[in-house]
Amino acid sequence: MTKMTIKNVVGNSTTKIWSQAQQIMEEDLGGGVVLTLVNESEGDLLDLASIGSSTLVKLQECVAGDDWVEAVKQEIKELEEKSLKIDVICCRTRLNRVEVWGSGRVCAYLMREGKLAKLGEGGVLSEGMVGELKARDTLMIATEKIEQIVSQSDLASAMNEGEQAAEVLAPIVHKSADISDLAILVLNSNNEQIVSPISRWKMPKLSIKRMREEPRKFNMVVGGGIIALLLVLVGVGAVYKFKKNAKDEYYTHKTNVESMIGEAREVGEANPERARVLLAQGREILDAYIASSSQESFIRDAQELLVTIDQQQQEIFKVKGVELTTTVELKVLDLALDEEHFESDAEGNIFFFEEQQNKLIGMNLKDKSRIEKKIEGEEKLGAYTISKGEYWGVVGEGVLHIGESEQKIVIERDETWGEIGGIGRFGNNIYILDRENGEIWKYVGIDDGYAERRRWLGKGIVLDLSKVVDWVVEGDIWLLTSSGKLERYSRGVPAKFEITGFPSVGEGTKLSDPGALVVVDEKIYVLERGASRVVVLGSGGE
Repeated sequence: MTKMTIKNVVGNSTTKIWSQAQQIMEEDLGGGVVLTLVNESEGDLLDLASIGSSTLVKLQECVAGDDWVEAVKQEIKELEEKSLKIDVICCRTRLNRVEVWGSGRVCAYLMREGKLAKLGEGGVLSEGMVGELKARDTLMIATEKIEQIVSQSDLASAMNEGEQAAEVLAPIVHKSADISDLAILVLNSNNEQIVSPISRWKMPKLSIKRMREEPRKFNMVVGGGIIALLLVLVGVGAVYKFKKNAKDEYYTHKTNVESMIGEAREVGEANPERARVLLAQGREILDAYIASSSQESFIRDAQELLVTIDQQQQEIFKVKGVELTTTVELKVLDLALDEEHFESDAEGNIFFFEEQQNKLIGMNLKDKSRIEKKIEGEEKLGAYTISKGEYWGVVGEGVLHIGESEQKIVIERDETWGEIGGIGRFGNNIYILDRENGEIWKYVGIDDGYAERRRWLGKGIVLDLSKVVDWVVEGDIWLLTSSGKLERYSRGVPAKFEITGFPSVGEGTKLSDPGALVVVDEKIYVLERGASRVVVLGSGGE
């Protein structure tokens, strides 16, 4: 095989666009696959990362096999049936020969002796190209995005760096804001043999011609003898070949996975989403091998490699194990207390609402002392909030204020209210989350109570608040939804906020079954029940 160095550069994926570049390194074959998936449908939510990862593994197997172009085309056809737009380009090298095939918005470039040549783009590459590599040739296969963000002169300068081409290109492309559809694979030849240049190539077709009867009879006799000899040889060598194939198969997978782990470790801080995809691909390869193999020694080795992936995932994403301890059993506070929700007053006290006795039961987290507030009258308390020893809650008549010495309705129930999902207080103002009407009502505090209600949301802002599971009012308003979104609004309009570097479980950067939200000292804490963890974000979403 031509001695090669293979490196890649990949952009950040989104929920609609997923790109990846993956190398192939086997005993007598090298090369790689560049793949971009675009979900163009409006309604369907597809897990592009999962689809893309499994497709990459299949395409790697296709490229390493016989009649590989037809095999790749078949995989593309299956993806197109899922209403996905696919851009793919593959190359492979064997015995100094390089083959390139692509489809869609892709391109290929060759740097030879200081000169840059474009080998082709989608239409040309779909016919295929073949050639042989000279020493120190640099071949790049990529999505066409590279041509939009890197000039020809910069591309030539980068590829002239040979083995360092990918490192030179990376900082250039990452300056661009939108590189979700960018993927680059750079192959540098270390072969010393001087051979012919690359030329246009089409896949050869086989034609079968019928031979005359006499040669056929003669060939059948000769063929029978050869078959008998082969059967003897097969009987002798079958065991050896089986063991060798099993070993080669495992070590091919092992090499690929170790390469993915190494790359994930290198890019983990700068591109955590890329690291997550690499580790997920490695896990998928090992899981598939363990499920299909019967070689116990290799299975044990693969299982140990899975442990390594888990360790790297914890290290890269800084996942920390936390020992859980019981703060208090609810029956200690009240035998009838059976609550899933509590409120904190940010002063070391937490409060539960005990519906049967219509009272708030609190506890100081430091000295475990008990606090109790009985709600006067027969009305049940709905959403409530607490601040500095005072309580505000929604009841049938409106908003009830529970002070040290008296309880009174401070805001009359408005006939326009729908289902109230939350109440918050900031400064002297009261905020009410109206799920049914998709509104946040603001009541400004004045000397003798509260002014008339008004919309807090800006003009033209219409929200679906039916899926809000928790919210925080702290000047800005944060909304956490059951669909996995965390949104920030300032003065009634969306504020710039995007979760970045998030080791997501499901679709893109969405949270998995979120349950609760707290904002403290410029940090956001989200209870992500679907992943059994608490995710900590900076105020900018990092």
